[in-house]
Amino acid sequence: ALKLAQRNDEIKLILGGLHHAGTGRALEIAESYLNDPALKAEAYMAVAKVANVFCWQDRPRAKAALDRVIAEAPSNSSRNQARAVLRKMNEFKSVIALWTGTQAYSLPGVADGNRVFQTVFAPERDFDAQDIVWRIVLPEFEGGGKLDLEKTYGRIDYCCAYLRCTVHSPVYQKVRLTWTVDDLMKAWLNGESVNQGRIQLRQGVNTFVVKVGDHGGGWSFRCEMLNADGSPVENLRFER
Repeated sequence: ALKLAQRNDEIKLILGGLHHAGTGRALEIAESYLNDPALKAEAYMAVAKVANVFCWQDRPRAKAALDRVIAEAPSNSSRNQARAVLRKMNEFKSVIALWTGTQAYSLPGVADGNRVFQTVFAPERDFDAQDIVWRIVLPEFEGGGKLDLEKTYGRIDYCCAYLRCTVHSPVYQKVRLTWTVDDLMKAWLNGESVNQGRIQLRQGVNTFVVKVGDHGGGWSFRCEMLNADGSPVENLRFER
């Protein structure tokens, strides 16, 4: 898009959407415009918004970018956005926030979220099917540190979606899986159904998938992998 953009207003639109990528490269692109007088206001806001998504993948890199926004941004809105992200990073550091998600699934004419949730949709038959299009789930939180899925999928009811992340563990280890959800949830680890409680992570790559259903009203969840005493497992690394 940047190669095609010829006017500043077009570049501003691109900067405003970079957080939907939420990658290190997106952060670099936003930072490359910080010294452009015509675009710096949008660039600083873009850095803060991209860091909001990227921080769960590389906290030190994101923090450095956010500190720069706080020190240099020309607007209070950008600085406040950066401060809010830093607070969120500290408050919700144990929450798994690096997810990609499928589309939202529903049943035509069915206003029953539990019935929709109990339906086996295509991803549940094969999480690795080539025709599934995964999207970044925006790490936007509501009360209690739950990820607000309506920020990604919109205000819809009687639906469900499948979300996945990769958990990297340096050793075989048992951790405590916990979640809270509005309204319904189930999970799979390395293709096997798991419930809340003690789970076994294998050394290296672990594929973690959840199905989150909505009956009506809010649609959100909070999921964590913790030590037995409730503290974060420091040696785990998560990625989308």
